[in-house]
Amino acid sequence: MSELPSAASPQSNTNELESSRGGPKGRLACDVCRERKVRCDRADPRCGRCARLGHRCSYYGRKSYHPAMDSDLPRRLSELQERLTKAEALLALPGAVPVAGYPWLSHAPCRPFSEPELPAMPDVVFQDAPDECGNQEPWCTSLEFLGLPELQTPAATEEIGLSSKPSSHARVSDDAEQPPDLIALYRNYFEIFYPTLPILNQQRFFSEIARDPNHPPTKCLSYAVALMGSMVAVVQDRAIQHQCYHLARQYAELCERNEHHADLNLFQSLVFILRYELDVRQLTRAWMTLGRAIRLAQVLDLNHLDRPASICRSSWGFHVALPTTQEQGDLEERRRAFWALYILETYTSMRAGIPCHIDLPQVQVNLASPGELGPDFEDTHMPLLTENVNLTPATHITSYSGLVLMATLARQCMRHVMQSITAESDSPPPGSGFWDRHYALSQAINDRMAGLQAHLSAKASREDPTAFSLLVNLCAVDLYLHEAAIDQAERQDLPPSVVAESRRRCSADALKIASTIRMNYPVARRDGDMLALQRTFIGWPLVMSLRALWRELRAATDLTADGVAGSLRFLSGALDAIEEENGYWHHLVAGVGVTLQKWEEEHDGFGSLLRQEDRKRSRS
Repeated sequence: MSELPSAASPQSNTNELESSRGGPKGRLACDVCRERKVRCDRADPRCGRCARLGHRCSYYGRKSYHPAMDSDLPRRLSELQERLTKAEALLALPGAVPVAGYPWLSHAPCRPFSEPELPAMPDVVFQDAPDECGNQEPWCTSLEFLGLPELQTPAATEEIGLSSKPSSHARVSDDAEQPPDLIALYRNYFEIFYPTLPILNQQRFFSEIARDPNHPPTKCLSYAVALMGSMVAVVQDRAIQHQCYHLARQYAELCERNEHHADLNLFQSLVFILRYELDVRQLTRAWMTLGRAIRLAQVLDLNHLDRPASICRSSWGFHVALPTTQEQGDLEERRRAFWALYILETYTSMRAGIPCHIDLPQVQVNLASPGELGPDFEDTHMPLLTENVNLTPATHITSYSGLVLMATLARQCMRHVMQSITAESDSPPPGSGFWDRHYALSQAINDRMAGLQAHLSAKASREDPTAFSLLVNLCAVDLYLHEAAIDQAERQDLPPSVVAESRRRCSADALKIASTIRMNYPVARRDGDMLALQRTFIGWPLVMSLRALWRELRAATDLTADGVAGSLRFLSGALDAIEEENGYWHHLVAGVGVTLQKWEEEHDGFGSLLRQEDRKRSRS
């Protein structure tokens, strides 16, 4: 169609527009006329209002159209069809697709093949057609995933205009580029990050990707796993993290808008997204994501996974049952995913000072069994978790289950402290019930430490990042309990002997945290080290120990002050390694540096007593 002539006058443009509309009532138009109208609009004619007012029409976000593009379209489509035919021929070769194993473990050999790069086609060519292939992921549309040259797969061939059937899955339109290497990010998660968050069955994950890569919950989970894989680096690539995070959240919202809102993959994705938001200290977003994950867990009834069959399910109408399975690995995957949410909610609540929403008395889920999720997983019958669960020496508690037990103690301690604050505002008898709860919790922590001793050793904390996090956080919970006792004694003006044990426990816990972090502190930072994997969960133990040693330094004698000051100096440096200087944790211990500097000036520099002892030995 020839280009529209430019308007000669405002009146002529107005008449043309009125005639094209067909009067006030409008006119029916066939598909050919509608297509002609669309092409005419691409010429950007002047509208009637601008013509009357003498303004210049503006068209935003629209690329210029040239009729010469239409003449080039058949050649481009022919080249595309030729490339797709060659791709199908390559895929038909015997041995082209690995039969077993994962894509990165074996790459099928293929003949060298080079194809001229297809020039970029203008957006206007497909402007009127639905976008059926524009958002394919690299692991779906790239034959590099199968060890072949970069061509379109047959699945993509069927979607690119060779078939007019619409896609069965909705697509997410995004402006972000795709992450460059999803397979490497998956590998990072399963080989490095997995021990800290072992909630995903690797075999099931890749099977679902291979079976239906365009399923929105599967896509959401794939980007969430890639997001976890991007967190193992010491110097993290924020651009890749932003891409994965952006796409994972978009697909999560797409699942909630469509019929895919109740899916285990979506729940696991929300857990991964929550873990990332806590790592980058986006507490407000994390709190909102946490609420979505908790509600989804209730919809899927994950908090009643091991409820006895004799107990009837609630008659409420919002539960959506997950597919029934007798596979022990699938059931264990669901348990671990729920306990991951339980742990992350505990951390978020402690960080924000807000009560938890998951009510432990209503939870009927066994503790996590040992072993890696996979086809060879064997379930070990573990007890249901209660606040007073009795763990016998024969019970094989993993470090991951230890985190669940530690989180339960942290919730009890936080509830205990909140009750004391509420009691003060209601003005009951002074200290009513506080000390009874305090001694009961102190004994419970001692019992748990004894039961988890296998994971609290120096050897375990060096080899297992989860055991490392368990040790420092369990010490922080104990320190938190005894700090509350010291504050309560000061408010009630009790004699120092009442909290002498609490002061001793606070000092011991703070020094234990310092020595554990010092022992695992990497000499040279590398990807996947303890700080890279657990920086989210060691900020609170660092602050608790810094506060305790800060108070200890102000009351320390000359014989003990050097050791306390040295631990303070080290912990301050460790905090700098996991958070910027203006971060949240730094604000909580802002006075430590001033106190430490003042102490050094008063004692003629850091470590003066140690240097004096060295001089005495050299003289003798």
